[in-house]
Amino acid sequence: MGDWWNMSREMNIYVRFASAGVAFLLLLGVAVRASTSISSERDRQTFDALLTTPIDSSTILWSKWLGSVLSFRLGWAWLGLVYGMGLLTGGLNLFAIPMLLASWVVFASVFAVIGLWYSMTCSSSMRATVLTLLTTVGLSIGHWLICIPLCYIPAAMGGRMGEDIAKIQAGVTPPAVMGLLAFSAEDFRMDFGRSEMAQLLFFCLFGVFLWAVAGLGFFFGVVNPRFRTLTGRQDFRTPEQAYRRRRPPPERYHPEPRPTVLPKNVILLEEIWEKPPPKPREIDN
Repeated sequence: MGDWWNMSREMNIYVRFASAGVAFLLLLGVAVRASTSISSERDRQTFDALLTTPIDSSTILWSKWLGSVLSFRLGWAWLGLVYGMGLLTGGLNLFAIPMLLASWVVFASVFAVIGLWYSMTCSSSMRATVLTLLTTVGLSIGHWLICIPLCYIPAAMGGRMGEDIAKIQAGVTPPAVMGLLAFSAEDFRMDFGRSEMAQLLFFCLFGVFLWAVAGLGFFFGVVNPRFRTLTGRQDFRTPEQAYRRRRPPPERYHPEPRPTVLPKNVILLEEIWEKPPPKPREIDN
C-alpha cells in the first residue's frame, strides 16, 4: 500500500509538470497559427478572392478562429497520454479531466483571438508572429515580475497577504492553472491539504472565468469590428477625413463666378477673322 501511495504521489508530480508544459506549448502553437491565418493569405494575395464570396465577415473570422484552436489535434494525443498515465497510476483524479479540458479551451480561444488581432493589424506574418508570442507570454507569466516583490515583502513581515497574492496570480497564469488543476485524490484525503487545495481550485477556476470574459470582450468589442472595417463590410462607414467638415447642401450652395483678374502689363488683343476673297478665275482664250 505504501509503495502504491508513493508511486501515485510521484506520478501526480509528473502529471502536474508535464501537463503545464505540454499544454502551454500547445497554447503557443495555437497563437502562432492564428497570427498567420490572415496575414499569410494577404501575402499570397488570396485574401481579396475570399472577400469576393458572399460569406459574412463574422463567419470568416469565426472559421479562422476555430481552425486555429483545432489546428493542434495531434498535440491533444500527447496531452491525453499524460493524463491517461496519471489516471492509471492514481496520480490524477477523474474529476480533474473536465476542468483541465475546459481551461485549455478557454486559454486557447483567447490566444487565438490575440493572434487574429495581430494578423489583421500587422503588415507581415513575421511581425504578427513575434508580437503574438510576446503578448501571450507577457500576459501569461509577465505579471509575476510585479507580483514577486508584492509577495516577498509581506511574507518577510510575517503576514499572509503575500501568500494570498501569489494564489491569485497563480489563478490567472495558464501554465500554473494547468498544473494545479491536475490534482489527485490524495490531495484531498490529507487533512492539512484540504483547505489549501480548495482555495487553489477556486482561484484557478476564477482566473479561467476572467480569461473567458476578457477574451469575449476583446473579440466582440475590438477584433470583430476591426475585421469588418478592414474588409469594408461594416454597417455604417465612417466618412473620410477630407469630407468631415460640414458643408452646405448642394442645392443651397450657389457660388458666384469670380471675375477674371489679369496680371499687370497684359493687353488682350481682339482678333477678327475675315473670310478670304475668292481667287480670280482664269479666262480661256
